[in-house]
Amino acid sequence: MRLAVCSQGKDLESPVDSRFARCWGFVIFDTDTNESIYLVNSATSAAHGAGSAAVQALCDAGVEAVCAEHIGSNAYAVLAALGITMYRSEGAKCVRDAVLALKAGNLATHDSPTTSAH
Repeated sequence: MRLAVCSQGKDLESPVDSRFARCWGFVIFDTDTNESIYLVNSATSAAHGAGSAAVQALCDAGVEAVCAEHIGSNAYAVLAALGITMYRSEGAKCVRDAVLALKAGNLATHDSPTTSAH
C-alpha cells in the first residue's frame, strides 16, 4: 500500500504536518517495498480548491491511503469517493512514527471531516 503522510520535510524523520490540503508536502511510503518518495504539495498556496488539487496529485502518484490530523470537508468528500483510506496522525511526531503506527495497526481512521470548507 502507498501511504501519503502530510509532512513538513522530505524524509521519514520529518515532522508530521497536521494539515492535509495545505501541508508542505507528502512523504509517500510504500509498505510493500519500505521505500519512500517526497511529493511537493503544489496546492499549498492555492486560493481555492487546495483539497481537490492535493487529492489529484496523490491519485496521480498511486496513493491508496493518507495520514493527516486535519482533513477539510471538500478533501474528505473527494478522498471518500475515491476509496482512499484516511488515517489520523494523532500522536505521530515524525513521518516514521505514523508509518510504524500504521504497520502496528494503531492508526485510527477519520469518519468525518475535521474542518469545514473555506
